[in-house]
Amino acid sequence: MCTHAALRSSVWHGDHACSASRHPFDGRGRRRMTRVLLVGPGAIGLTVAGAVLQRPEMALAVAARTPFDTIAVDLDEERIECEVPVLTDPFAITGPFHMVLLSTKAHQTPAIAPWLAAACGPDTDVVVLQNGITHRERVEPLIGPASLVPAVVNIPADREAPGHVRVGFRRHLVVPDDDPGRRTAHRFTDTFLDVDTTADWHTAAWRKLVMNAVVGTITVLTRATNTVLLDRDARALAVALADEVQHVAIADGAALEPRDYGPVIDLVGDAGGDHRSSMTTDRVNGVPSEWRVRNLDVIERAQKHGVEVPLFRHLTALVRLGEPSDRH
Repeated sequence: MCTHAALRSSVWHGDHACSASRHPFDGRGRRRMTRVLLVGPGAIGLTVAGAVLQRPEMALAVAARTPFDTIAVDLDEERIECEVPVLTDPFAITGPFHMVLLSTKAHQTPAIAPWLAAACGPDTDVVVLQNGITHRERVEPLIGPASLVPAVVNIPADREAPGHVRVGFRRHLVVPDDDPGRRTAHRFTDTFLDVDTTADWHTAAWRKLVMNAVVGTITVLTRATNTVLLDRDARALAVALADEVQHVAIADGAALEPRDYGPVIDLVGDAGGDHRSSMTTDRVNGVPSEWRVRNLDVIERAQKHGVEVPLFRHLTALVRLGEPSDRH
């Protein structure tokens, strides 16, 4: 396990990455490694990769547009820092991986189809670390015989530099309670990342989307950190938006009870610090954001189920108008 800035060298061997120090022999040969590929080394992907590096039987490689040498994950209690092999060409992959961590932004998924085609086989679990509720519709057509594991991600993290991420106090995934989901949860046993399974993933995904849609909309339009929710007017706006969105979730089959989101919004504001939502970071940087899976999907589900969301619809129009390439 790499902790407290202890570096471990890893090397790339054809279809898998492995650590030179992680191959105990038992008299019958080398221990079988679980090969893992991270596609999209942003804040969330790097955080989950840090948990992979805590498991001695898992060997990590990274797919990225720009090469870097080291993954550094800063937690409150420690730093995990390891050298990793970084691939910039999917044709460098000569065989499937056991687990693929897909953590690009949702709208970037079509562009990484060549990576998924090269990395996936019948024994591959593709863990989709993206926002929204349409993981299966978006990713399953790209992974062939592999198994899809949609994940609800609850990780406040900020990328500091290529390969370097600072992680907040909560590190939690929710995956379906099926065979691929249970395999994924087991793989992260005894790491800093908590992975729970649920028989109702749809509800878990909507529970997060309610807050994603609300917080993302307000912080994108104000270009502010989450602490903007401590403002009285911003809080009132957030509560009103959450009320509209939760009724869409319920109409769409989520097992949510109508509630006052004020206390939850207070918690997000209080814990905000200098953390920006990923949508807000994209807006500040002038690049396309995930507004379609956070906002447009909600509006389309509202239309489908006949739920009125006038406030959310109007603010989503403003979000769209600020996107680099989404004006009609």
